[in-house]
Amino acid sequence: MSKGVEDSQMNKIIYDEFKKIMSEELRTQELQKDLKQCVVEGPSEQYERVKEQEDNPEFVEKRMLTESSLLPQEKLRYDGQNLDIDWKAHDRSNRRKKQW
Repeated sequence: MSKGVEDSQMNKIIYDEFKKIMSEELRTQELQKDLKQCVVEGPSEQYERVKEQEDNPEFVEKRMLTESSLLPQEKLRYDGQNLDIDWKAHDRSNRRKKQW
């Protein structure tokens, strides 16, 4: 196996482990609470608009966690329980940067 291939495989292993550790760290209850509050209340115009459209505060939160403009902007995703880093979006962004 060539040195370049070995380096590439090692980089992938390290990156995969990094992603795993970061995702686990973000799952802590305290961080989830703060992240959710930022995503829900962050884009204030959008938050106010959704609040006007929904009677139930739980629906407002649920919609903001799935529709917030901060999700793609900050490369986050909501899996129904937790916010996590959208690794696919990060990888796409990194590929585009490398093309330039």
